[in-house]
Amino acid sequence: MGHARHAYLPAAGRDVFPPLYDPLTKLLGADRARRKLFDQASLQPDHRIVDIGCGTGTFAVAIKRWLPTVDVVGLDPDPRAPRAQPS
Repeated sequence: MGHARHAYLPAAGRDVFPPLYDPLTKLLGADRARRKLFDQASLQPDHRIVDIGCGTGTFAVAIKRWLPTVDVVGLDPDPRAPRAQPS
């Protein structure tokens, strides 16, 4: 299988990894790390967040879940990245 040319860097350099990203990072404890980053950011209700290169968007969705009044936008150029859905 040849390498596809992209205008961006696919997850881990390969197109095969995006569907595996969320289950693997959850297994490795990413939820705790995301919460720690959120706490360190000291976000306030009127803040606006842009998550550039958000991949599947799970961190952007988590921020919105933890602080619903924050305006959050996630951008990623990879059309193959599965998108997280707000719960």
